[in-house]
Amino acid sequence: LGEGVSGLQVGDRVALEPAVPCGHCDLCKSGKYNLCPDIRCFGTPPNNGCLTRYVRHPASLCFKLPEHVSLEEGVMCEPLAVATYGCKDRAEVKAGDKVLVFGDGPIGTMSAMVSFALGAARVLVCGHHSDKLQGIVEACPRAEVLNVKGAGDYTQVAEKIRDTLEGPANCSVDTTGAQDAMSSCIKATQSGGRVAMVGIGAVEMELPVVDALIREVDIRGTFRFRNTYPTCIDMISKGQVDVKQLITHRYHFNNDEVLQAFEDCSAGVGGDGRSTNKAATSAVEEAEADCSIMVKGSRVGRAKSRRPADNDGSPYCAAVKAAMHPSQNGCALAGVAFRFPFTQLTRSASSFATATRKREVPLLFTPGPLTTTARVKEAMLVDLGSRDTRFTDVVVNIRNRLLALGGVSKEEGYECVIVQGAGTHGIEAVLGTAIPRGGKILILANGAYGQRQAQICHYLGIEYKLIDFTDRKPVDVAALAEALGEDPSFTHVGMVHHETTAGE
Repeated sequence: LGEGVSGLQVGDRVALEPAVPCGHCDLCKSGKYNLCPDIRCFGTPPNNGCLTRYVRHPASLCFKLPEHVSLEEGVMCEPLAVATYGCKDRAEVKAGDKVLVFGDGPIGTMSAMVSFALGAARVLVCGHHSDKLQGIVEACPRAEVLNVKGAGDYTQVAEKIRDTLEGPANCSVDTTGAQDAMSSCIKATQSGGRVAMVGIGAVEMELPVVDALIREVDIRGTFRFRNTYPTCIDMISKGQVDVKQLITHRYHFNNDEVLQAFEDCSAGVGGDGRSTNKAATSAVEEAEADCSIMVKGSRVGRAKSRRPADNDGSPYCAAVKAAMHPSQNGCALAGVAFRFPFTQLTRSASSFATATRKREVPLLFTPGPLTTTARVKEAMLVDLGSRDTRFTDVVVNIRNRLLALGGVSKEEGYECVIVQGAGTHGIEAVLGTAIPRGGKILILANGAYGQRQAQICHYLGIEYKLIDFTDRKPVDVAALAEALGEDPSFTHVGMVHHETTAGE
């Protein structure tokens, strides 16, 4: 645990809110951190996922689990948080409400559970799959279900919903993102009611907005969640929601079963023939929990509850061992807090990116098509130049190691020169300086940069011969030897070791 961390102790079992906001932008400062433009989520490149033994995480996003709440339940806080935010904060479900939920998947199921926990009198869940709707009734017996597949257009579906509920819904939650579902929610919701759009669908769609306008039906967007984990843990702890009902399969965390878990997710059905579109977790191995979780048939991760030994006196941050199920919006985690050494960062890379967009600092254009990681951005905040010993020591070490890699030495008259700049710039610099007047180069091309060497030689007036191996074949040493044997006038041989298009 890092300095100043309170409320957590080494060995605590915690659930982790999976996305880390910058903490500095206007949205973060206003409390709407889920909308932070620089938020970093587990499992979304370039950020690491959770198929790993250790995870470092801000203490403010680590939530302690009560003793009677399992890690399996803790990891389910992520999908439960989505449902809780949609129902409690956006749809504003109140005691006595009639609630319409569209979608028969895990978020729809949890939305029904959460609505009842918030005091709803009736909850109607609509979907297109009879088996899933039956599963919702088993997981949440108080819920009413309605299969609307083939029931007509959205106005006819809305009328059927009103008939079932004996009137309009006070509020609606759509977890599908489908145009017809959202349209039905709007039509089936009472005047002055609220519709929470939880599911993400097409970028553009047609909705009956005039109907919503003249009846003052509020259509509210929902993105992930914020400040919901304590509520989720409390509901689980009190037995108001039973997230274990959503666990359908268990897999041991080994190569064979993890692969099987992914395949079952992709197929949407496990080896036992049951649907995997809800969730799955692994068995407990001996004294330590070793778990993999799947939700919606697409989330697999890991959690281990063994407590490691304390480390030395290095600075520490809040951290957990183990993670569970990467999701489409991040990764829900559960594990055990422990001490983990790390280098404290001086400034948030994401806040640096925000400032750059606002032009508070000059723009820095990097060479070539690349994406810099947060670690690289942080390193760029430290000024190191060619006269700094830390700079020169690293460069000298790299040059010497590259010579050794080539099996040559300075004593034999060889030298390695590092050229800073984009790839094309480096190639032009080498060709224009290393080949003397009257020199002749044999170019071995197996990709775009090999071809570019020939183009540059043409413009610089350097005599050359090109052997093209295409971008799908490595350079043939025999062909090289044959070419040199046929023409002894070659003074240089040129090739790109890490070709962009082939990597050969």
